[in-house]
Amino acid sequence: GHLVQAKRFMSCLLDIPSAIDEKTFNALLLGICKYGTLDEALDLCEKMVINNFLPDIRTYTILLSGFCTEGKILPALIVLQMMLEKGIVPDTVAYTCLLNGFINEGQGKAAAYVFQEIICKEGLYADCIAYNSLMKGYLKGGNLNTMKKVMSDMHKNAVYLNTASYNILMHGYVKKGQLSRSFYLYKDMVRKGIRPNNITYRLLILGLSKCGMIDIAVKFLEKMALEGIFPDKFAFDILITVFSDKSKMDNALQLFDCMKWLHMSPSNKTYSAMINGLIRKNCLDQSHKFLHEMLERGLQPSHTHYIALVNAKCRVGEIDGAFRLKEEMKAVGVVPPEVADSSIIRGLCRCGKLEEAVIVFSSMMRSGMVPTVATFTSLMHGLCKESKVADALHLKGLMELCKLKVDVVSYNVIITGLCNNKRISDALDLYVEMKSKGLWPNITT
Repeated sequence: GHLVQAKRFMSCLLDIPSAIDEKTFNALLLGICKYGTLDEALDLCEKMVINNFLPDIRTYTILLSGFCTEGKILPALIVLQMMLEKGIVPDTVAYTCLLNGFINEGQGKAAAYVFQEIICKEGLYADCIAYNSLMKGYLKGGNLNTMKKVMSDMHKNAVYLNTASYNILMHGYVKKGQLSRSFYLYKDMVRKGIRPNNITYRLLILGLSKCGMIDIAVKFLEKMALEGIFPDKFAFDILITVFSDKSKMDNALQLFDCMKWLHMSPSNKTYSAMINGLIRKNCLDQSHKFLHEMLERGLQPSHTHYIALVNAKCRVGEIDGAFRLKEEMKAVGVVPPEVADSSIIRGLCRCGKLEEAVIVFSSMMRSGMVPTVATFTSLMHGLCKESKVADALHLKGLMELCKLKVDVVSYNVIITGLCNNKRISDALDLYVEMKSKGLWPNITT
């Protein structure tokens, strides 16, 4: 990862020609392709030629890999053509780089052509890495049957499967919800002495969680530790998300604490699951604490987290807390001020705090912010519930002045309010107006 120092050292070595060779150039080229830019890589290749070193198959393969990793297939094909023009015959590794490039760009047919028409027919040895790359392509396209055929070809051609081979096929079965087949592969690899890794167990945990077998999934997390396989944070994310969705927050909190104990940094996804789960359980102070922790760790909370918490605080009557949260949303800059105000208006309307909602709405209008259609509709709904239909009609007029389109939902709210107040004639007039504006009534209308 110390690319700058490596380049400086190379500059010093260029003054001592006997101290460098093609391997030195290739080592730096590999680092530049991994941590630098492809333009820098091409510049280094020019320096090789200037210093009387000819790029070899390793040089071209590194360039191929670099271009393909960046999704630049056309330059990669040009590099391949240059190899052939120089009389350098690409090997399986070089073609596998190209194969991976096509797969990453979603060009499965081109990848299959490279494998079948070039690697196999040119007498090159198709190794496990090449087969795995091909299976990844079919996995991306959801072609499970073709993946199985590739695996069968590996057996037929005496190419030994490795952990990655099993993981790719297991991933396909997990995506299709075929958990029993995933477990068959897992048992098969263990029986053959192929060691599962953290990806293997993560896939099994994901499959079990998708099937609702969360307790067994946790046991596999423990099994990883017993086998000396360090679990990654993705496995924890899966389990924490499932426990949070099921409102089993004690279990989710235990796993979250375990992540910290293992010095793992929880991701946005982890925090999101915790916050949403705690809101569902009405543990609002605790969910707010997790929001603050995200900020302290340099993570940016989603505006949906704040809005969900505002709505929850309004729902349980914590109006002051909702207002404080609104100010926090603005200070953090996670959402625009009008979205923060709109969310609190809707939350206040939902819990019947109409007067407070009107105050926030009036404040928005005075400051030049235009509430959304949904905000207008929420307030109109609250006014109609309080039989203040005249005020709701005034809001409808205000919407039109703000050049907002009054939609079917907004019309339905006022029509319902008029009907509840026995103003049937006015409701019919509004119904006719609605149709004249090209809005098609729905079943609620």
